[in-house]
Amino acid sequence: MVHGSPFFSPINYIRGLKQWLIDVVRDLSFAGRLIEFAIEPHMEIAKAFIEEAKVDCIWIFGDQGTPKGPFLSPRQYREMVYPWDRSPCKSYHKRGAFVFIHSHGYLMPIMDDLLKAGFDAIHPISPLCRMNLAEMKEKCGDKVTLFAELSVEMDPQGEIDTERYGSIQYGFKYIEDKVKALEHTIKTTAPGGGGFIFAPTVQPVRKPDTLSKETAYLKAWDRLRRYPTFS
Repeated sequence: MVHGSPFFSPINYIRGLKQWLIDVVRDLSFAGRLIEFAIEPHMEIAKAFIEEAKVDCIWIFGDQGTPKGPFLSPRQYREMVYPWDRSPCKSYHKRGAFVFIHSHGYLMPIMDDLLKAGFDAIHPISPLCRMNLAEMKEKCGDKVTLFAELSVEMDPQGEIDTERYGSIQYGFKYIEDKVKALEHTIKTTAPGGGGFIFAPTVQPVRKPDTLSKETAYLKAWDRLRRYPTFS
């Protein structure tokens, strides 16, 4: 089951992004009440799904930032959003369900709090958001499952060629780079076993002009997905 996150639900259902961020700046307490108003119905429905339909995972979605950083400061997140991220995690865990969070944006400034809230997996850890999979593996790999898109090696500033990466991520034009990115993604996450879910963003399209490239990519995936021991 999927539902909006505490941060995103007031944006999506009540205020819109611009007014919501104004609310946060003007009155953090009022913004917190809007979160409560927006998220509680989601939680009641999710609990019913877990108990009645026996779903084993709740996916909470809502982008919390841009490649430049989170929409909220760490203090604002901690004071206003964190308790409401923590609440569904505790509730759903108590009922036997995992909790995944989907959020684009450079989230490292609030990552420690996201982990403390209790999320079981973080998605999508995208290079387009300056999210470095190697850094996430080093700092968080033993605390949370990395539910990651195809990743690439990044420089310390997190800069990438977004146009080329987009083509690698979503298509088959640069097949050698796509296979190299797949190898980097698995090589980065495989050590220690477990703790990783691959989130491919493109499925084979079976067009005649890309069939050989798709086949090469799928063969590389079949070879690499077996969690070899990398030196």
